[in-house]
Amino acid sequence: MSDTVYRTPSLVSRAFRALPFVGSLIKDAGKSDEALIFALLNAVMLWVFAGIFWGLEGVLAVALGLVPVVLITLCAAMLFSGKAR
Repeated sequence: MSDTVYRTPSLVSRAFRALPFVGSLIKDAGKSDEALIFALLNAVMLWVFAGIFWGLEGVLAVALGLVPVVLITLCAAMLFSGKAR
């Protein structure tokens, strides 16, 4: 018997994985590097489809939705890029 510890996923992770279409992409993306690349390509294709289907509004809606993600990523990079003490 091994002493492995099972870590329960967070509430946000469980909420994303419960979504019908996006959840399967997220579950598969963690399995291998190829699956991650295919998940990113699927996300880009969904953005292109939004642009084709809804026009400029579809492209801008996705871009505006990604603004907080980029802001949090930049803040995290600035806060945690220093040397550990």
